[in-house]
Amino acid sequence: MGGTSAHSILHGLLDSANTRHRSPPPPTSLKALTTVILNHVRFGGLAKAVSILYSSTVALPFSLYAHLFQICVSQKAIVEIRKLESHLIMWNPNPPIFLLNRAIEGYGKCGCLDDAKELFDQMPKRDGGSWNSMITAYSQNGKAEGALGLFSRMRREGVFASEVTFASVLASCGTLLELWLSGQVHGLVVKYGFCGNVILESSLVDVYGKCGKISEARRMFDEIDNPNDVSWNVIVRRYFEMDEGNEAVKMFFKMIRMNSAKIGKSLFLHHESCSPKFAIGQFNISETEKWVEIYLWDWQSELYPKIYLLIRDECKSHENI
Repeated sequence: MGGTSAHSILHGLLDSANTRHRSPPPPTSLKALTTVILNHVRFGGLAKAVSILYSSTVALPFSLYAHLFQICVSQKAIVEIRKLESHLIMWNPNPPIFLLNRAIEGYGKCGCLDDAKELFDQMPKRDGGSWNSMITAYSQNGKAEGALGLFSRMRREGVFASEVTFASVLASCGTLLELWLSGQVHGLVVKYGFCGNVILESSLVDVYGKCGKISEARRMFDEIDNPNDVSWNVIVRRYFEMDEGNEAVKMFFKMIRMNSAKIGKSLFLHHESCSPKFAIGQFNISETEKWVEIYLWDWQSELYPKIYLLIRDECKSHENI
């Protein structure tokens, strides 16, 4: 890795600024400082809160770091994530692994892979969450080769792979269209006892479909006990992208029928103009486009007209226009 990452620079600045005073304040001062930081967070001053922490010359409660990391990661606040990680390492000789994992996760979500990799490589000890965070960071940022390479290293070092690991690895297999490797990972999913996990089962449907094995994708879909919206989205889309429009439309309407109870209780609260009759087979062409938008939430915009026309033809065949 070339150059010096931003979080390394922050480490140096923090070191030179804080060497003059390392003794912790009395407990009342520590409590007061924590309260001030939390109050800034509570009233929307995240940057100010982290700046106060960053300027402090004492190790603060791990629970405070965890709380701030959670908010910073969710907001992709990269400057604040770097400050938190730098301060954590500076004032804690042995920082908890789970907090360093959150920093890696944050760097990954912000697209700062150099920072994530540097921190990962420098960790004296890692747990499964460390590997998951780094593999996910690679996968989320389109570095499929990096994710798969790290997964192989993870297995060589005997680290247990979790559902999170496999989800990221399968996504990377789909990116590279690695059919053989996808089959190997599928075998590991079974071996590790993760059958029945709808997220992984949906990921397998997706990767087999992307690799052109639509029959295998359908077989995997049919084995899902309770497919969720993602599962249905994946199988409909993969059929459509394989030019099997009729099957795509059939699965689309089956999806609506199978989810009619949920639709009546939840989706219609937000889409009052949509009639529940549509969900049980009385297809109304005026509502078709709304249903495409509700269900096929992950589709590229250029695919909407095509799937809409196919569904319109299906509606015509029911003579309910």
